[in-house]
Amino acid sequence: MPRFKDDSLRLKSWDYANEGWYFLTLVCMDREPLFGEIEAGQIALNAFGRIVEQQWLRSAELRPSIRLGEYVVMPDHFHALVEIRLSRGDRQDCGDRQLSVPTGQSMPHRSPRSISSLVAGFKATCTREINRLRTIDGGRVWQSDYHDRLVRDEAEFQRITEYIKLNPTRWRTDP
Repeated sequence: MPRFKDDSLRLKSWDYANEGWYFLTLVCMDREPLFGEIEAGQIALNAFGRIVEQQWLRSAELRPSIRLGEYVVMPDHFHALVEIRLSRGDRQDCGDRQLSVPTGQSMPHRSPRSISSLVAGFKATCTREINRLRTIDGGRVWQSDYHDRLVRDEAEFQRITEYIKLNPTRWRTDP
């Protein structure tokens, strides 16, 4: 089964390991306000929200091929702009290789420098650290999927940056 439906917002012709800016949205499981509260139009992060913020900042330290842009940890979701920057020879093209899985079926190989690898590692680390703090094993923190969008031009980049910055002020009115 493909990871994305036919009505996906992803560009069909784009490899999400390519250089470019991406807008990410990750949502808490069941939209639980797990990361803090909005107070007077500002996010007041709790310990779980601080873990998310720390791990996001740590992502750039661990992955020199990315640059972080504007981001915000909200009570029940996370928005971020991130750029994939590859130097010559960095790109590891996986072509049509498949990895086998225990059921005998196959799934596409995730490129190590792709948006999906970044998000998978980030979500896994946040989940592990949050679950350690709340002393539970296997608790779900994030919805299994996430939204990503390739930023098409400078004007869109500026609109998304403003959207992220203003997100806490629109908390009560933004559906």
